[in-house]
Amino acid sequence: MQFRILARGNDKLNKTFDREQGYGIAVNNHPLETVSYQSLINDMMNEIPLIIFTILALSLIPASFLSFLVEERACGSKQLQMISGLNPYVYWLSVYVFDILSYCIACGLCILVYIAFRKCAYVGRDVIKPFVLLLFLFGLAALPFSYIFSFLFGSSGTALVLLTILHLFIGSATLMITTLLDILIMGGDDLNYLLDALNGLFLIFPQYCLGRALYNLASRAYVSQYRQYDLFDVSKYVNPFGRHVTGEKLCALGVLAVLYFLIVILIETKFFRVRFTAFSHKLFPKWAQKHRLQLEQRASKLQDSSQPWTNDGIQKERKRVLALKKKGKLHSETSVGAIGLTKFYGDKENPSVIGLSFAVNRAECFVLVGRDGSGKSTAIRLLVGTLDPTMGTSYVDGFDIHSNPKEAHRCLGYSPQESDALPGRLTGRETLTHYARLRGLPGSTIPNTVNNLLKDMHLDIYADKDCSEYADGDRRKLSMAIALVGDPTVIFLDEPTRGLDPKSKRIVWDQISKAVKDGKSVVLTTNDMRECEALSNRLGVMDNGQLQFLGTVQQLRKSHGGGYTAEVYLHKIEDDTTVRDQIEGKLSCTVSKNLGDLRYEYHFTPQSKLSEVLQTLNEFRYDLLIDYYSVKQTSLDQVFIDLTRPRMKEFSKTEVETEK
Repeated sequence: MQFRILARGNDKLNKTFDREQGYGIAVNNHPLETVSYQSLINDMMNEIPLIIFTILALSLIPASFLSFLVEERACGSKQLQMISGLNPYVYWLSVYVFDILSYCIACGLCILVYIAFRKCAYVGRDVIKPFVLLLFLFGLAALPFSYIFSFLFGSSGTALVLLTILHLFIGSATLMITTLLDILIMGGDDLNYLLDALNGLFLIFPQYCLGRALYNLASRAYVSQYRQYDLFDVSKYVNPFGRHVTGEKLCALGVLAVLYFLIVILIETKFFRVRFTAFSHKLFPKWAQKHRLQLEQRASKLQDSSQPWTNDGIQKERKRVLALKKKGKLHSETSVGAIGLTKFYGDKENPSVIGLSFAVNRAECFVLVGRDGSGKSTAIRLLVGTLDPTMGTSYVDGFDIHSNPKEAHRCLGYSPQESDALPGRLTGRETLTHYARLRGLPGSTIPNTVNNLLKDMHLDIYADKDCSEYADGDRRKLSMAIALVGDPTVIFLDEPTRGLDPKSKRIVWDQISKAVKDGKSVVLTTNDMRECEALSNRLGVMDNGQLQFLGTVQQLRKSHGGGYTAEVYLHKIEDDTTVRDQIEGKLSCTVSKNLGDLRYEYHFTPQSKLSEVLQTLNEFRYDLLIDYYSVKQTSLDQVFIDLTRPRMKEFSKTEVETEK
C-alpha cells in the first residue's frame, strides 16, 4: 500500500515539473535483520514437509503388507492352514522376516534418494549410520504395529487406506505438536516440562520416533551451520547417536519392535481374551453369573418352544453324549462330540446355533441338512474351532477343540464352504504339497501322496495350473483333497458338492464313501436330500439354529414321510379358479402348489386314505374337471420342506420369527 502511494506521488511530480530537472521520489527497502533463532526456525520449518512425506512413504510399505494378511484371514486361508498344523509362532515369524526383507529394498531406495539430492543433514559422513539405522528400526517397529490392526479389518482395501491415514496422522500430529513447543521454548516460554512429558508419551508411536529423530538430525545440522557465523554459542561437537538426537528414539524403536510383535502373538493365541474373561468374572462374579444365567434362560426358552416339532431321537442323543462324557468314554466310543453348543451374535434375539448336542461314531457319516441360513456352517465352524461358542463344548477324538486345539486339529481334516481359501498364486500340486508339509508328512512320501490325491479327485490333468484358473467345481474338489491330506481320522466337509456337476458330485461321493469304509468319521453339511440318502448313516435336520430331527433316513421316512403327493393337470377352461376351489375343498389337502401350465401339486397327510384320494380324483376326471393325474409317496425333499418351513413361535406372549 505504501509503495502504491509513493508511486502515485512520483507520477504527479513528473506531471508538475519537467523530467529533465530531476525531480522524483526514490525508494530503498532496508528490512530488519532476522534474529538468529528466527533464521533457524525458518530453515527447520522448511524441513517439516520433507520429514512428513518420508513418514508417509515408509508407512505405505507396512500398510500395503497388511492388505495380504487381511485378505488371507477374511477368505479363510489362514484358518485352514492353522487347522492343518501351521504353528502361529512360525506363521507370524515367517511373515515378519519376509516383510522386513521387502522393506529393506524400499528403505535402500529411500536412502539413495536422500543421497541423490545431497541432503547432508541426513546422509552426511557423520550421520549416515544413525540415519540408516533409524529407517531400518522404524520398519522393525512399524510392521508389527500394523499387524495388530489386521485383526480389525475384513477388507484389504479398507485396511490399506485407513492404516495409511493412521500412520500419516500419528506422525504429522505428534511431530507438529512437539515442534510448536520447541518454537515457543526458543521464544522464551518455559514449557520444557510439557515437551518432556509429551516426548515420553509419544515414544510409543514408531512414526513419532522416526519423525522426531529426523527433525533432531536436521536441527543439529542447522545449528552447526549457524555456529560458523557465531550466531549460536555452541562450542562442543554433538554426537548424532546422542540421547537428544537419535539415541533415545533408536532405543525406543528397538523396544517397540519386540513389544508390538509380542502383542501380535498374544492376540493370535487369544491370550488377552481368555485372561480378560477370567479377570472380569473374578472381579465381577455376580455380573458374570447373571449374564450366564440370562444366556442359559434364553437358550432354554428357545429350545422348549421347539419341542412340538422335535423327535425323541434328539433327547436320547443328548442323554447319550452326557452319559459318555460322565463315564469318560467319549474318546473311546465316538470321534466327534458336541454338548450344548450355542452361539449368540451380539444382541441378536435368536442365536445362530442353539443347544446342539450329538456324537458321531467311528466309521460313520453324519450329515447336517438344512435350508440356507439354518445354522449348518456355523455349527461346522464351532466343531472345528474356527469360531468360539457362547456356551457348550465340542470334542474331536476326545480332545476339547477350544481348550486343546493343537491336539484336536491333528486328528481332523476340514473343507470350508468358501473356495476362496485356496491360494490363487499356487498350482494344485503346490497347494497340496504345502498342506502335506504342514501336516508333517515325511518329505520322501509327499510327491506320491499328492499324486494319488490328484488322481482320486480327477485333478491330475490340471495339477500344474494356478488355482486361480480352476473352475469352481475343480476348486471344491481341490479343497476336498486338502481335507484328505495326512489321512485324518475325522473329516469335516461344509457343503462339499455345492455347485458341482453330476460327474464331479459322484467323484466326491465316492471319496466320502471310501473314507467311511476305511474307518474314518465324516461330518458334512448339505441341503440335498438325495446326498443324505446316498451317504449318511445318520442325519440331523437343522432349522433356526437347532435340530428338528436326528436319526436315520429310514426313521425320517417313517416319522415324517407318510402321506401322498398328487400332481393334477386341470382341464383347459377359461376360469379354473372355481375348479381349483372345488378340488381343494373336497380333497382336504394340507399343501397345494401351482406348478404352472394348469398343473397343481397337492400333498396329503398319512391320515388320508389312498383309496379315497384315487376315487375323488377319478370323479373329477369323469366330470372333465381334470385331464389326468399321478399319485406317489411323499419324497424326502417334501419331508425336508415340511420340517424346515419357518414357523412363528410364542415367547412370553411375544411372537417372533425364529430365523437365523
